[in-house]
Amino acid sequence: MRRRLPAILLFFATSFASAAPTPWTEVRSPHFIVYTNAGEHDGRRVAGQFERMRSVFHTLLPGAASDNEPPITVLALKDKKSFQSIEPESYLAKGALDLAGMFLRTPDKNYILMRLDNQGEHPFSTVYHEYTHYMLRKADSFLPLWLNEGLAQFYENTEIENKEVRLGQASVNEILYLREQHLLPLATLLAVDHNSPYYHEEQKGSAFYAESWALTHYLIVNDRKNNTHMLTQYMHLVQNYEDPVVAAQHAFGDLKKLEQSLNGYISGATFSEFRMNSGFALDDSALQARPASQSEADTVRADVLVSTRRTQEAETLIEAVLRDDPKSAAAHEVMGNLRLRVNDPDGAQKWYGEAVQLGSQNYMVQFQYAMLSLRGGGHDRDAAVEASLREAIKLNPTFAPPYDSLAMFYMSRGRDLGEAHRLTVRAIENDPANMHYRMNAAAVLQQDQQPDNAVNVLKTALKIAHGAGEKTMLQGRIDSIERYKAMGETPDRALTASISERPGPVIAVESEQVTVAPAQGQSEAEARNAARITGLHNSLTESHPAHTQVELSADGKTATVDLNAEPEPANAKGVLRDVHCAGPGLTLNLEETGRNVKLFSSDLSKIAFTSASHAAIDPCKNFEGAKASVVYTPSEDANSASQIVSIELTQ
Repeated sequence: MRRRLPAILLFFATSFASAAPTPWTEVRSPHFIVYTNAGEHDGRRVAGQFERMRSVFHTLLPGAASDNEPPITVLALKDKKSFQSIEPESYLAKGALDLAGMFLRTPDKNYILMRLDNQGEHPFSTVYHEYTHYMLRKADSFLPLWLNEGLAQFYENTEIENKEVRLGQASVNEILYLREQHLLPLATLLAVDHNSPYYHEEQKGSAFYAESWALTHYLIVNDRKNNTHMLTQYMHLVQNYEDPVVAAQHAFGDLKKLEQSLNGYISGATFSEFRMNSGFALDDSALQARPASQSEADTVRADVLVSTRRTQEAETLIEAVLRDDPKSAAAHEVMGNLRLRVNDPDGAQKWYGEAVQLGSQNYMVQFQYAMLSLRGGGHDRDAAVEASLREAIKLNPTFAPPYDSLAMFYMSRGRDLGEAHRLTVRAIENDPANMHYRMNAAAVLQQDQQPDNAVNVLKTALKIAHGAGEKTMLQGRIDSIERYKAMGETPDRALTASISERPGPVIAVESEQVTVAPAQGQSEAEARNAARITGLHNSLTESHPAHTQVELSADGKTATVDLNAEPEPANAKGVLRDVHCAGPGLTLNLEETGRNVKLFSSDLSKIAFTSASHAAIDPCKNFEGAKASVVYTPSEDANSASQIVSIELTQ
């Protein structure tokens, strides 16, 4: 991530409807699609330059990305005015950074935005910085933040010419800044994560970025000069989930000595850079150019505007496209993205559904339509949900969420549990660091009467879990399954048994009522929790949606509890931490005075979001560290997360 500037919002209106049409050209290369309003010659030049860039980065970072990835879309705009029509509004204010380009990552596409009239010292530095993050994205789960940002800054000043590439040029600004500051202790720098003030606060963030660059630059140069591999060794250690500070001690030695060497390096008079032959020749026949219609260009521009939160302008633009071409699947996709951005899930479902009917080949549209269609819990769209999830998997076999969602769909319907387990395995293979996929894999195994295998999955996950929140969540589920196992009954047998020869729970379905006798010494809450954990609650409410009651009997006393009844909502105020989005779901911790509240939602669209400051709401991007008031349904298990009802961002 590039350092963030203060967000000074300025309304910037552009009348797309009244502007004179601008001729657009599309140039396709093996890995990029360039749309430009500067003509075919510049379009070909840009496509060739980015193919050279890709070749250089794949040489430097082999194996970081696959050749099967979809092309990146480049908007190469002829001048500042064209660029300002789509860049984020925060850069339009007087005195804001004058961008020459930016890399924009969306859930299903990657965009490079650039202007062709800016030829500063490093006009593509932002693009190269973000492209480095893109190349390293598969290492996000283990790569420490200092090294992730340090590598991005190391490569951002790369210069790619026809025959030669210069990389690792020293950053004069970073050097001057560090010479005026005290370095952070390396133990502090190495431990910085996304929740750290050194990542979020402007002054501390400047120190973090500058020193991350310096340490990365020093280690790369030092390894090259001494023919050592300390940085490579460090990356192997953290890839195996060794603590970043401990890994540094093993790979780099005494951190105090390293800190002294780094200080000397920063104070030095010379800094090395690297040069390499480009070794890349692009056959002109690999570039395919054609005129692009105004509707095609405007559809791409509107999608970018949605991503940069300029939703009113995006809507004006895409409505004009749909008037001219009402059967455009791409335009329907963008309108679905727009409705989702403005928190209109019903509208998003409508537009995504129409895009699917028009033959959308966008895996994310297929996935979002399926997830939105599951809202409400009815079965009338089951066939469409299953078909769209299958299509999402077919269109992008490396995208984990539809595997997991289809597995949960089968589990909720009580069928195809073997296939559900295979799907969870594929989800984990595609995203090994996602603990929720491992939790769901265990849930499938448990419902399939394999509690021992479920526990094994969770114990494996516990070994690679990051942070106390994940570990607590996993251990809580393990403890719950172990308690269930100790009660001695499997879900299938328990559902049909009327008498038990053991002191475990006796569960018998009698019309619309279920009788559960807790084992001796077990509380009513524990018995009810065991019923929920085994999937009994889901299977019963499928058959008896009106009311499913549990009669709890112990020591001659009887109490009747409605399993469908939810606890009274609770409210808490504090700071949002450990915010994590996975598919349509959300998990986070709320830091309240004296305690942490673990919270989750399996469907973002079901949460009511408000903001006291009327700021744009994007829980996956701007919730970390925010103050909020949260209404939630408390979990009966103290070790489990509670269900989010609403979130209000407070000032």
